[in-house]
Amino acid sequence: MRWNHPQLGLLQLIHFVPLLEEDVLAEQVGEWGIGTALRQLRDWCRTGLRMPVSVNVSSLHMMRHDFVDRLTQQLAHYPKLGSGALELELLETTTIS
Repeated sequence: MRWNHPQLGLLQLIHFVPLLEEDVLAEQVGEWGIGTALRQLRDWCRTGLRMPVSVNVSSLHMMRHDFVDRLTQQLAHYPKLGSGALELELLETTTIS
């Protein structure tokens, strides 16, 4: 994920994740990232390309009481992807503090 900042240009995740971590927006961005990754995986799968995609998830997002249920619902929309297609990575910046 990258942010096309109006003044600073294209910023890598490391430059704006700390800002998200302090806000509920982290959960919304996380949901968007998972959904986008699943759609991309589906599109690649349709062309015969199979490769895993990793999505960074904040601890705030992952600790939601309904995280597993929401993830299960999202995955259910893409049954042909198979296990291992989507990898979740817990952001290191959130686990250290």
